[in-house]
Amino acid sequence: MFKQIVAVTSINLRSIRSRAGMSLVIMISVAAVVGVLLSLLALRVGLEQAISGVASPARAVIVDTNSGANPASVTLSQVPTIADLPGVAHDARGNALINTFASAPVDATRKGSGDLANIQILGINSVMPEVVPQFHLIAGRMFRPAVRELIVGKLAQIQYVGMNIGDRIHTRGVDWLIVGSFEEGGSTDEGGLDGDVNTVMSEMKQPNYAEVQVQLQSAGDFPRFEKALTANPSLQLDAKSEPQFNQDELGSFYKLIDRIGYFVAGIMAVGAISAALNAMYAAVEQRKMEIATLRAIGFGGAAVAISVVIETLLVALPGACLGALIAYLCYNNSLAETYGMIFHMAITPGLVGLAFIWTVVISLVGGLPPAIAAARVPVAVALRAS
Repeated sequence: MFKQIVAVTSINLRSIRSRAGMSLVIMISVAAVVGVLLSLLALRVGLEQAISGVASPARAVIVDTNSGANPASVTLSQVPTIADLPGVAHDARGNALINTFASAPVDATRKGSGDLANIQILGINSVMPEVVPQFHLIAGRMFRPAVRELIVGKLAQIQYVGMNIGDRIHTRGVDWLIVGSFEEGGSTDEGGLDGDVNTVMSEMKQPNYAEVQVQLQSAGDFPRFEKALTANPSLQLDAKSEPQFNQDELGSFYKLIDRIGYFVAGIMAVGAISAALNAMYAAVEQRKMEIATLRAIGFGGAAVAISVVIETLLVALPGACLGALIAYLCYNNSLAETYGMIFHMAITPGLVGLAFIWTVVISLVGGLPPAIAAARVPVAVALRAS
């Protein structure tokens, strides 16, 4: 059986030049499916990497008791109580490693198009480098407390105009001076601006912290920290580990991207399957006498059928490689902007593997009916017809 399959497949491939047009249709159709699928899913994978790359299970995000998917508004008076809870990490001076945040929107102009975008001024405190080790100042200096100074993320500098050190950001009637730039392990925060949290709260008239992150001594300390937090009646707050919080907050967005990607690629896959069906049925019809001759000299119908499916797959695989290559060159590591977040799209080996699984499925669905038809060609009838 194996020798027959190899022999028939070799014959099929040697004659493929006479069917170059039909084979090219299959290749292009599969390349389009793979290219579209990878380009859309690269958006989801890139965002997931940007979010999860800096997340730590040893950090807790304080969330609202009644809405655990959103960060809680925490008052200034509640922070010292949180700092005294068990499991909270402290620096060498004995200060609790609690990162407090405030945020305010500001308009920015995209480079090239000149379109307006809405980005965030994020208020942070001095423990940020200790709580998030991926945070590094890469140029200029750090902002000073109680002064309207900002540091800009490196992705914001790439994407928007007026984001250089020395430039000023105007919002709500006041100017903020950019004094430095930072990176944060490729996180989406690199697409915005950071300033002193208390200054941001004061200028934006915000009485409470918009988000609070707590560095724990270890990931294993999260259960006892959470238990103590929820048991304190004066707080009425809850907590989630940072990876879980990110997943809950963006899980619906990930599903949306997946649905769009699979839906669009699925529609195109139907077209690719139709192209494969038409091409392979035409190939079987064209080679009816050849197939009948092989059957007459002892080749089994199963060997003929399997060879047709293999031929379909071998024609589709170069198309998959082409689609993956184009998607990689066009989209891998390119900047994407969605929902106010900037990140690098990513085409990973796992995505490429998924695309090749799709290619195999398309080849099987598109090649199997013609293969069965080839195996059922009546030998005597085919020879007489020829």
